[in-house]
Amino acid sequence: IDIKSVIKPLYDTIACNYYHWSDLAPEAVGIAFGLLAAGKGDYHKTILGAVNLGRDADTIAAIVGAVIGAGIGYQKLPANWRGKIQDPPGLCIRSIAGVSIEDAAKQLTKLALIEGES
Repeated sequence: IDIKSVIKPLYDTIACNYYHWSDLAPEAVGIAFGLLAAGKGDYHKTILGAVNLGRDADTIAAIVGAVIGAGIGYQKLPANWRGKIQDPPGLCIRSIAGVSIEDAAKQLTKLALIEGES
């Protein structure tokens, strides 16, 4: 299935056009998982489909990226894409400026393991 061919049907079926805000969780999750199913693991096509869909594209792309990234692993992401997610500048949330995404993920994993033991 070509990702481009599912964007309009997903949008037409799931998007809540009667609601002026585009940040609805059921909408974003539904569209993200529709794209994941259509993309069949192709990270590049699925992410590009997500960011080009419109509506809450940043959230939809984040969901898609997180699910596929967790499935294939960080090292299998394209090198030029991995570089873009390291050391965020903190433009939106100043407190994360320079925080390594990889280090944060490792700390969260360690915390989850510790919490799981109690």
